[in-house]
Amino acid sequence: MGQLSTRSDIRRALERVGATDIVTAPDYENSIPSDVVRCVWRGQRTVAVGADPAQQLAGVIALVDLHARLGGQSGDRSVSADDVTVLVAEMPRRPETIDAVATLAATATAHGGPRVHVAGLDGDGRPTEVPAVAVDFADAAAYGYAPWAEMLMATRRGPSRWVDEFLAAVEREDVRAYPMLSSRGARWSLRLEGLQFAVADAAGAVLDVGADGKNDARSEQRRQWVAAAGTEQITIAADGPWDRAIMAVRRLADTWLPSVDVDAATAPQNEHVLESRILRGACPVVVDGRPLDLIDIAPGRPVSWGSQFPTRWGRRPPAGNGRAPSSARYLDALLRDGTTPWAVEMKVQGTGGVGQYYRNAVAQAVLYQRFIATAESLDEWFRAAGLDRTAVRSAVVVPRPPEKQQKWIERLEQVCGLFGVAPVVVDPSFAERTTGRPLAS
Repeated sequence: MGQLSTRSDIRRALERVGATDIVTAPDYENSIPSDVVRCVWRGQRTVAVGADPAQQLAGVIALVDLHARLGGQSGDRSVSADDVTVLVAEMPRRPETIDAVATLAATATAHGGPRVHVAGLDGDGRPTEVPAVAVDFADAAAYGYAPWAEMLMATRRGPSRWVDEFLAAVEREDVRAYPMLSSRGARWSLRLEGLQFAVADAAGAVLDVGADGKNDARSEQRRQWVAAAGTEQITIAADGPWDRAIMAVRRLADTWLPSVDVDAATAPQNEHVLESRILRGACPVVVDGRPLDLIDIAPGRPVSWGSQFPTRWGRRPPAGNGRAPSSARYLDALLRDGTTPWAVEMKVQGTGGVGQYYRNAVAQAVLYQRFIATAESLDEWFRAAGLDRTAVRSAVVVPRPPEKQQKWIERLEQVCGLFGVAPVVVDPSFAERTTGRPLAS
């Protein structure tokens, strides 16, 4: 079997199956990269993507987006107004991606879009039809998440009480505890506006940020931590003393979240900062005029309960000896509106390809929602939180971009509508890694 590792490989495979009007150049107007090859096949608008899972998911969203804009016309050629096709490189070792592509295709069709057909394509030009059916995750054992129900319930206990006292002593609202699912509530990630600075358990905590790389290379986060606390880890006991640790976190906050005046168009944005502000209620997420609420299992405790919720996008290859893998894809935030859970995906302003970046968020939101809607074994956790798992909805949250990029918000809103996802635009100050401008109210 031939390989589809380059655009030239994809072009040759498409020519073998009789595709025409093949375009491998990027489409800047529609923010479609060259890795998403456009063509006409069997009278339908078609995209073909190689073995990169991210591009395969992006290809489905881009295809539906393009068809919504152009309808039954592809260049000078008429194409079906009702049917489109995505061709993906067959990947027997990556069944999760095929499942995810099928779920996206089925979701678009279910929301009044075109019928999205899916086919695998090998390097010899042999297409293999894939049923465009959304995955049903009811069988927890088959999809490798059977332990998650017990893990999630264990985190409801929250961290040891000394953690609350330590975080209160730092005297900052943006320091919070986040659950670490695999520890079953034994360990908690302590974070400063989303930046992890410690891992805590019942006995105490170890404070450190990042690690030195090859030739002592350091990330920006690591450099600022070293400037605040030195190169050695700080270990504290649950019963203290905490003075050195508290001062280190405060000094880190002064540099990581500088209090300086910056122009909104040039202020650095950080996805973890936006996530933190949403999870602690500082950034409102408003859908149809109603602000979503936090999932607050223990009101008053400094815990971001809606973080680190695990999901699957499809089947995963065995981890060895036939065992299902335990790795998860974590949702940015789980919020609520009454008894309705909301799966929330976030993106901040990127350096390029804004339209594609936003479309990726839509794909992720759809897949998170589908998992929760069909993951029956997690019912105990949802019932304990007063939530109806089957009523789950999804949203994409992005900061308002500069005026010159405003068209991408309009495109995002259109694409969200095609997949049943709610678009939410927030003030950019909520994503800025600075305290220079007051957060919008």
